[in-house]
Formats: sequence, C-alpha cells, structure tokens
Amino acid sequence: MNAQRAISAFESAVLAPSAWGDALEALAQACGARIATLVASGPERSLSCSRGAVDAIDLYLHRREVPDSRHHRVFPGLDGGFRTDHDDFSPGEIASDPYYQEFLAPLDIQWHAVAALPGLGAPVVLSLKRARRQGPFEGQELEVLNRMLPSLRAAARSAAVVGRARIDGELSAFARVGRGAFCLDAGATILAHNGCVRLGDGLVRDGARLSAARPADRDALARAAAAAVAGTAAPRLVVQRPSGRRPLLVDILPLPAGDLGAPAGRCALALVTDTDGSPLPAREVLERAYALAPREAELALRLAAGDSVRDAARALHISEQHARQRLKQVFAKTGTARQSELALLLARMA
Repeated sequence: MNAQRAISAFESAVLAPSAWGDALEALAQACGARIATLVASGPERSLSCSRGAVDAIDLYLHRREVPDSRHHRVFPGLDGGFRTDHDDFSPGEIASDPYYQEFLAPLDIQWHAVAALPGLGAPVVLSLKRARRQGPFEGQELEVLNRMLPSLRAAARSAAVVGRARIDGELSAFARVGRGAFCLDAGATILAHNGCVRLGDGLVRDGARLSAARPADRDALARAAAAAVAGTAAPRLVVQRPSGRRPLLVDILPLPAGDLGAPAGRCALALVTDTDGSPLPAREVLERAYALAPREAELALRLAAGDSVRDAARALHISEQHARQRLKQVFAKTGTARQSELALLLARMA
C-alpha cells in the first residue's frame, strides 16, 4: 500500500478542483481498493468518485432498486478512524442483506472502509470499496489507512479553505455592483451570502435553506439548485413577492468551489436581481429603442412591474388573448423569450 502516493494526490488536488477524480483514483489504487467515492452530507447525498467508478455510481444513482442499508446505519465522525462493514453489520446481516447480495455483489464491490473528512459546510464521507475476493479491510491494512487519515483530512481541510476563499471572492465581486448573491449546496442550503441579500419578501430562509414564499417558486428554486450543483445552469427564475412589489429574478449557476462538499467540488451561485430596485424606462424611450407600438410598450412595462398577463390585459382594456399576441411581438422586437428576460432588460434601460 503506497500511502504517500495517495496523500500526495490529495494534496495536489487542493488547488485544482478538477483533479479530485484523479486523486480518488490514485487513492483507490494505493489502498488496494477497486473504487473510491466521496459522499456529501445532506438530503441529496451527492457523490464524487474515482475515474473507474463512474458506471457503478450511475447504477447507484439512477437504476438501483434495492435500498442502501448503509445509508441509515453507517455514520463515521471526524473524531474517529475508518469504519469497516463489520463495525456496523454482523456477518449474518451481511449474508442476508439485499443491498450487499443483490446490488453490491454483482458489481463486485462487496467491502468498504469509510471515514469522515472535513467539507465546506459539513463533513463528507470517504469510502474505499473492494471486491469480494479481496475480503474486508482489517488488521494491518486498516492500521495503514488510519495512519493516512490525518494527512487526508488536512488536505481536505485545505481544499475547503480554498473553496471558501473562492466563494467569498465571487460573492464580494457581486456585492461591489450591488447585487445579492448566495452560495448554495444541492439541497439549497445557504453556505454563504454577501451583504446585498434581502430576505423576507419573495425569497425567505427555511431553516438553513434558501426558499421562496410561493410553493411554485419554492419548488423551482430547489430544482434549480440541484441542477446547478450537478453542473447544469437552470433558466432564470421569476420569484413573486407577497408585498406586490416587482418580482425578483434569480439566476442559479454552477460554481466550482474547490472543496469536497459537492460532486466534483461544485456548489451553486444564486444571483438575485431586484427589479423593484431600479426604475423602469419611460414609455417613449422603450418605443424608440425597440420600435414598439404604444400599447406594446405599455404592456411590456406592466409585465416588468410584476403584473400577470391577465392583470395587464385588464388594465389596458384588452382581452388576455390579445395581450398574449402583443407579448409575442414584444418578445420578437426586444430579442427576449420570457417575461423575466424582458423585466431584466427594462430594468437595465432605466
């Protein structure tokens, strides 16, 4: 077991978030494991893995029918060492457990050794998995793993510090232009935010999570945070405000944080645009800028101010169907495709 090689790989990945997969692969090889994974805490239990584990992880995440019996029983802590299967299950339980026999056995990743590492917001679980024929980690192998653990935890802690510094830099940059910004994990837990955020009207805090006042906005925000942590930028969200003020526009983007608290070291950056914070342009300016007819400009301004299409139609004394037809013309002339994009465009014109 080449312990120093594994430690060096972890230390090298501290300043290179994209290298964590390679570091886990080096760790697996050095420790005589088939694959190595990192599992983030929280409801999503997000996974990062060594290069050779991608297929097994895909099966675990998307095509696994057998419940993971380790999920509710294995809880390593930062004050303890590596735990093995026999610390949490008896031989009889392992022999009869569907997860061990029906899911793990066909993949030939029967045994594991797990330990907690520091993460950005909470500990993450490092798991080394080996084939059935190799037998469980025990004796001298386990002693070597536990001697490595302080160095692995030190590297993980450094990675979390680097990740936090990178996040703080992003948040500070948006604070300088007066824009609220949050750093979120896959479950929309607030890891950090800048001083420009305003909660309580539209966006709210639900425990440690960023949420929204309306159920529909709440669900959309949760989905967008999970998608962003997985590496996909979600469409801009329009968050309505109970006070009746103009809506908030929220962009949730992937952010490579450089820590071990999310898949590939990612978290999400939520940028908030308060359309009520800026006046809207005069109707005449909007008409000249985009060749809008007077009624089209009035409709655009009402929608940007937070009216629904139905309310705007009623105020303009036209049918909702007529308003939607005019809105299509507004989108075409302004080069926008959604009410949120139109609202942001008009806010920038003021």
